[in-house]
Amino acid sequence: MPDDRLTKDQKEMSGVKMLGTASSILGVVLGCIMGMVSLLFKDLRAAERAKRKQELSTLFETLMDKGTHVLRARRCTLWLVDQDNPDRLWSQVCKGRVSSDADLRDVFSAYDVNGRGFITSSDLNHALQQMGWILTKQEINELILESQKGPAKGKGSAVLYLDEFNGVVDRIFNLRERAIPLRQGGIKHAVISSGKPLRIDHAHGDTRFNQNWDKYTGFKTKSILVVPVLDRDTEKVLGVIVAKNKLSDDDMAVAFTDGDEAVLKTIASHAAAFIRHVSD
Repeated sequence: MPDDRLTKDQKEMSGVKMLGTASSILGVVLGCIMGMVSLLFKDLRAAERAKRKQELSTLFETLMDKGTHVLRARRCTLWLVDQDNPDRLWSQVCKGRVSSDADLRDVFSAYDVNGRGFITSSDLNHALQQMGWILTKQEINELILESQKGPAKGKGSAVLYLDEFNGVVDRIFNLRERAIPLRQGGIKHAVISSGKPLRIDHAHGDTRFNQNWDKYTGFKTKSILVVPVLDRDTEKVLGVIVAKNKLSDDDMAVAFTDGDEAVLKTIASHAAAFIRHVSD
């Protein structure tokens, strides 16, 4: 700061002291105002959402591992309703097994509609949209680049060949975080709207089932069990747990039972309690 060039006597004058005090107060006030103005452009809920997702990751991992084991299901996924957009669901952990090599060629053909022998980011984006997934262009390119192992690897080309395709399907099955729109008239929408469990013994015979999932992954959905995750206090549906393809003791496909539904409802109840705890 430059020298004020005031004499000692001038500095002791009451008017000068008052002016100095007022200036200090004004500086503090202006500093506070400037600090608060910056908050107007900051997402105050971003940190809160990040913390909540981190805490929920334990729930996703534990419940989904427990669900596939206890129910003897091929897949078990927890989907939560997005608090900021109730027409959207998100999940952090999706457990499942990858298609057999015999199925991959047929699935690859579903992506490679022009028969070029490779698929592009546009082909992959189209398939994901048909399955109802929300991924950015960058995320789609990363799916391809992470799976490349041929001549295109490391060259930034978003092209994928058949022998690399298994890597993409594996990542599709087991994405760490995924967001999807809540499809009107779909199975999840039916459970969230009614707040009641839903069992389907023959998925492809039910018009609510989105068959594009099987078409673009090679997974063969047979039986489905979906239960709502309900907040006991408000009866609000927080999400759903979806189990697919129950297996018998000899690994044969069978239908889900009343007992399975009771078990999954218990798991959903624990999930709701954990979510309420995290949200408080």
